[in-house]
Amino acid sequence: MTNAADKVKNEATKLLNKAKTGPVDNIKVDINTSKTVFKYRRELQFAKVPKLSSPWHIICFILNVFTPGIGTILAALVTKSATKRKWNLLFGVLQLVLAAFIIGWLWSVVWGLLMLYRNKGVLGKVPDAVFEQTMK
Repeated sequence: MTNAADKVKNEATKLLNKAKTGPVDNIKVDINTSKTVFKYRRELQFAKVPKLSSPWHIICFILNVFTPGIGTILAALVTKSATKRKWNLLFGVLQLVLAAFIIGWLWSVVWGLLMLYRNKGVLGKVPDAVFEQTMK
């Protein structure tokens, strides 16, 4: 069983490395490998979402719904990770500017939901180092 798991992990790593370096063309993927890649894509989805303490993720979500971008900027100021602080400040300003075109508001609501999911349940127990490793 470990050989099969190692094979799937190696194939997923190859796919991720190929995707990072350029376009991925003509790759045949079996079902087990695609499940592993999907798992990695979910981890990448949360790579820039800040880990916040208990009341902050709820406050930031509410702010993002009613004042687009402000919750993301507040999350950037509260988070401990310097790289996530920079990205979330940028995302918050872009959400604020793009709110006039509705795109910023939608992005802000989705980002607020991601902050909720990232900071509660099983994902709330995962340290930032795990998500930062997936970005390397």
